[in-house]
Amino acid sequence: MKTIILFFFTHLFFAQSIGNKVEYFFLPANAEDIKNSYQLEDPYDFHKKAIEASTKLTPILLFNEFISAFYLDNAQNDENITGAAILYLNTPNKIITDIKKKLVLKNNLPGLIKKEKYILTDSLITNWTLTNETKTIDSYLCYKATYNHSAKSMQGLVTAWYCPELPFSFGPKGYGGLPGLIVELSDKRGVIGIKTLSLNVPIDDNVLEIKGEETLTSEKFYQLFSKLLEE
Repeated sequence: MKTIILFFFTHLFFAQSIGNKVEYFFLPANAEDIKNSYQLEDPYDFHKKAIEASTKLTPILLFNEFISAFYLDNAQNDENITGAAILYLNTPNKIITDIKKKLVLKNNLPGLIKKEKYILTDSLITNWTLTNETKTIDSYLCYKATYNHSAKSMQGLVTAWYCPELPFSFGPKGYGGLPGLIVELSDKRGVIGIKTLSLNVPIDDNVLEIKGEETLTSEKFYQLFSKLLEE
């Protein structure tokens, strides 16, 4: 009877299922150049500290068949790491990707609006330019795909190396929709590459969820945010 009760309460408070986990590493783009360019413009050394902390970023991707969560394993333990997450990964919080609904969701950053008040939604990028170019990354045969991001905060070319042998349409930073797991992703902020891949492992179902008081498209949210800045 004790075993049954323990099993019940364990699953009641720590709902788990079987999924997959990727641990990535992060390499900032032109770290020295960025550091030098902000020395005179950043009296509080925000960028310098963030750049130095960026080597400590531990991006994690958890996913099941339809949902993924991208987050930082240690983002809440160090304000400089949180700063690095904002600067380089465009979020200190987790990013949820829903393949079935073709949506990417994340919370608003803290500031003028209280933390996690809104859930911001964007459409999942699916119009990648696929190429026949290949390279092997950690024994995975990967194919190159590119996307030219027009959004102001993300503007520039995004390059993804995906592996068809790993039939999961997920990747870091909310990118996905490719015929294989994104093993490496690069943009103007840096490179995120695979470190370890664990298949069929217990994952916390709560991590695959996101909470907020209201759901808005990112466009609507930034309109609201702009109005608050003007007041």
